[in-house]
Amino acid sequence: MTAQRRDFFRIVVGTGLLVAGYSIANDQWVAAIAPQHFFMFHPAYFPWAQAWEQALSFSLLAGAFGVAWGILLYGAGRVGPGPVLTPRATLRGVLVVIAGTAALAWGLGWRAAATGHFPYPRYLCPSDSLAIFVTQTVQLTNDLAGLVGALLWLVLIILYRWSTPETPPDLD
Repeated sequence: MTAQRRDFFRIVVGTGLLVAGYSIANDQWVAAIAPQHFFMFHPAYFPWAQAWEQALSFSLLAGAFGVAWGILLYGAGRVGPGPVLTPRATLRGVLVVIAGTAALAWGLGWRAAATGHFPYPRYLCPSDSLAIFVTQTVQLTNDLAGLVGALLWLVLIILYRWSTPETPPDLD
């Protein structure tokens, strides 16, 4: 296997596994807090009757989006001028995006639990249940912050690669 192909698989599979891993942890937490969340806010794609099974299925589906993001990251880190980003540097950025998304989502979820206030437009949460307020806050924040973070990381990679010379200048 060539080094280029190995890097492709490291980035794509690594990103998919990191996204799926975070999604599994988050969705199992949501299923434990409010099992009805997966039956109220998710289409019935899967024939499972238990909330944790629905959560696991949707988490694995999120891993597919992680693979797509990994392909975009690989392309952004390789195509064009500038130094090539290593798989390690790329996956560190993915971890930063996931950690930032988790901190923001769980922080807003905690705030929703403490105040009983839903931070998004009310039509996005038709239930008056505090557990649903919390889980819907976390899910919506994950989706929004994850998308913004993913796009920001792609843009930062592209800007870095297009503004950095491929070889350092000769200072002699």
